[in-house]
Amino acid sequence: MNKVVWGVASLLLPAFLNATFVLENDVGLNEGAIVQVNRIGQELYELTGVEAFVVATNKNLDRGKSAYDLIEEYIDESKEQIFLLLAPKSQRIHVLSKNEYLDKGVNKSKITSFAIGVIAARDNNSIVDKYAVGIVQSYSEIADQVAALKNVTLSSTLSNTTQNTIDFLRIIVYVGLVLILYAMFIRPFVDKRKQRKKENQNV
Repeated sequence: MNKVVWGVASLLLPAFLNATFVLENDVGLNEGAIVQVNRIGQELYELTGVEAFVVATNKNLDRGKSAYDLIEEYIDESKEQIFLLLAPKSQRIHVLSKNEYLDKGVNKSKITSFAIGVIAARDNNSIVDKYAVGIVQSYSEIADQVAALKNVTLSSTLSNTTQNTIDFLRIIVYVGLVLILYAMFIRPFVDKRKQRKKENQNV
């Protein structure tokens, strides 16, 4: 039922809302990454009431200051909120929430490991592209974990998309196996029966 509701809502909401779950984008996240974050964030909010935000900032975090200082202006403790903070100049990436249930319920190290792994990888991708991929992967993981806490399933996160791709590929493999079996065993048998029937008719 929830999936049906979200399917309808996803068609109607864009016409009425211009919500964004990327509150700061000083690091140049591309449009594709922002769209994906917003799609996941909107579904998460519609199904759970939790607001998950991205703050990608070039602000420096002074020594002795808390990472919460970089998101202080966005915090509303009357709401269920969780933040993914990326602050490259301070070499920080954090999952932050003033909500105790969310703060203790998610696996922060697992979430941040996605972004850290992508950003730290030695490859030919630009750092901006790495930020985009890392943020989307970590944000998707946040959404999946929050959804699990709320006993709902999201259709827009990367894990779901990947599973759909795997299922599709599995179907292709099964169909291929069926065609191979038909070509190797069933078709020769059918052809032989047709040939025998034709020979009997000619007698």
